[in-house]
Amino acid sequence: MRRTRGFSLLEVLVAVAIFAVLSVAAYGALDATIRARAQASEAAAALAALQSAVLALERDLREAAPRPVRGAVGERLPALAGGPAGFEVTHAAFASPSSEPSARLARSGWGIADGALNRARWPVLDRAPATRPGTRPMLEAVSTLRLRYLDGRGGWRDTWPPRDGPEALPERLPRAVEFTLEGEFFGRVVRRVALVAPADPGAAP
Repeated sequence: MRRTRGFSLLEVLVAVAIFAVLSVAAYGALDATIRARAQASEAAAALAALQSAVLALERDLREAAPRPVRGAVGERLPALAGGPAGFEVTHAAFASPSSEPSARLARSGWGIADGALNRARWPVLDRAPATRPGTRPMLEAVSTLRLRYLDGRGGWRDTWPPRDGPEALPERLPRAVEFTLEGEFFGRVVRRVALVAPADPGAAP
């Protein structure tokens, strides 16, 4: 009778060791693939958020209207009141569930708070003492927002409107606005937006 030869203990140990090495290699490759996909997904989401925020900011500027507004205590605020790190502007209204169908103009502001680029939206143009804007974070992990305003003579200013001269009027808009965004995930983005006022912006208050 022939005896069936089995595996020796040494052969079993060698097989187990080879299987363990292959399993570790396979797990490493799978983990690397999962990490790469996660990073690609995060990068795509960050790019989409950046594009959405930049488009919204450009839209508010491009649709700027030469319509000053009344502040909470009755003061007259320029159509575009801007500094080196933020601004607010009257612009054409865009359809939204919360806006009144008859509204033709809106007032929005942009700036950085708590590491995010935020957009504020006032419910009315001319404010009462209790009027408060609704604020929405548009882009996270933003370290810098820098703004410049192009005047009628082709010079760049850090604030708008000018303190004196022919453009020191509340209804005057700059010819263009340059904004620079810097953030952790997207680096540095610079855009220049030409402002085109609508033909009939409405009477100033």
